[in-house]
Amino acid sequence: MLISDFSKSFTVRFNETDLSGLVHHSKYFHWLEETEYALLKSLGEPVVGKVDGEGFIRGWPRKELNMKFHLALYHEDEIRVHLKIKGIRAAGLIYEADFYRQTEDGEELTTQASYKTTYCVFDTLRKVTPKSLLINESLLNKISIHK
Repeated sequence: MLISDFSKSFTVRFNETDLSGLVHHSKYFHWLEETEYALLKSLGEPVVGKVDGEGFIRGWPRKELNMKFHLALYHEDEIRVHLKIKGIRAAGLIYEADFYRQTEDGEELTTQASYKTTYCVFDTLRKVTPKSLLINESLLNKISIHK
């Protein structure tokens, strides 16, 4: 079965808020990455590969990210991030994500995001610009575009 989406749940902790209990916008990026990492792990794919003998490592940096905030989140809110693969490029993936707050009646949409990642190799010794790579065939055989 091909995977096109993935969800992960979180509870808003106090250290993710300001003193009024309102979630700071930077925390949404953390939850987004945590969900993406869980998706890749579920597929048996590393988020970041091991450094090889020549100092090279592979990873998935963000190329572009957009967020739209509809409703605020607060301390102790129970949330679910639903991540969808919306595009597969030769060297990257395009995602969309919806953030939902759990309510007594179900869920309410609070935030939407879209972003692009690029599969790259990094030279950890010489600190030069990362170089794009073709996505591994093993990953391409496990994913599909969410309809």
